[in-house]
Amino acid sequence: LAFINLFDGKMIVHYMSESNAKEDIALFEVLGTSPHTARGLEVNPSATSLNSSACFILRTPRGPFAWFGKTSSQDLRDATVKLTLEMQECGVMRAVQEGSETPEFWQYIGGRDEYAGVSFA
Repeated sequence: LAFINLFDGKMIVHYMSESNAKEDIALFEVLGTSPHTARGLEVNPSATSLNSSACFILRTPRGPFAWFGKTSSQDLRDATVKLTLEMQECGVMRAVQEGSETPEFWQYIGGRDEYAGVSFA
């Protein structure tokens, strides 16, 4: 935890795959218990990576999305906003509550699919 605290909520761990690099699209799960211990861990940019109790940052060529799961904590949401603003390279950050995603959001992660906390069956 002391190591993570050195980053003051700005640590981002990338997993660079060839397909992600070409598209400049990446999905990061935000982990931590406060805006000061938060870190972003890159995960597969797919709807199946989402989780209703978590928050995510979707980096796109047109700017980032901050996605908030329905049961995520306010501290985690605050940390997600802070981290999203840190990694924002272009465009405007778009905050998205689970259940109010735009077609553009789903398109970037390959379409709607089941994930932890929601089922489309």
